[in-house]
Amino acid sequence: VWILTLTDDGTLSFANGDVVGLPGVGTVTAKIVVAGTLTASGTIFDGTANGGSIVVNSGGIITATNSTFK
Repeated sequence: VWILTLTDDGTLSFANGDVVGLPGVGTVTAKIVVAGTLTASGTIFDGTANGGSIVVNSGGIITATNSTFK
């Protein structure tokens, strides 16, 4: 099993038109762990319906406007 993790301990932002792939296929799972601040505007988070995930830890902040999680 492969687990790919992007950890945000500071500031992470995605802009309009960005596509963030979070595969959850077979033995590969991807996730974003937010301990800082994640902002997204008009971003597509693709894979959250297939096992990919976004985890917001205590003290973490996620602000997503006009974004899609699929």
